[in-house]
Amino acid sequence: MSLAPYKFTNFDHSVKTLCVALARDWRSNDMYRDSVIRRFKLSLNSCLTFFHAYLTVNAIDIIYPKDIFRNIFMFGYISEREAELCLGMIDEQKLLPLAYEEDLAAQISDRIVEYQPVLAKLAAKAQELA
Repeated sequence: MSLAPYKFTNFDHSVKTLCVALARDWRSNDMYRDSVIRRFKLSLNSCLTFFHAYLTVNAIDIIYPKDIFRNIFMFGYISEREAELCLGMIDEQKLLPLAYEEDLAAQISDRIVEYQPVLAKLAAKAQELA
């Protein structure tokens, strides 16, 4: 199967930059925290883009973003707990436009720490599939 290489490259790069951002002391600096939120958004979007392309190539119709993660779970690429986290990422994404509110931004960025290992696992799986 031939997926456009940039779809994997973008996904891999965005997850790596998210890891770098999380390695900093982002809780004490609003700009670093905002960077973590932005990199999470980029990582999630590039994850959805890659796996949407992968599933489409495999003749699986995708209507909603959550369908992507449900199918990835059915293929056995992630555990049930990881699938729940992935579905939570989609819900989290809907809150990102409101992340300028300090309390909400802090809550979102704290949850991103839980999401990062799943995104890293999916990036590794995407590398196998690309």
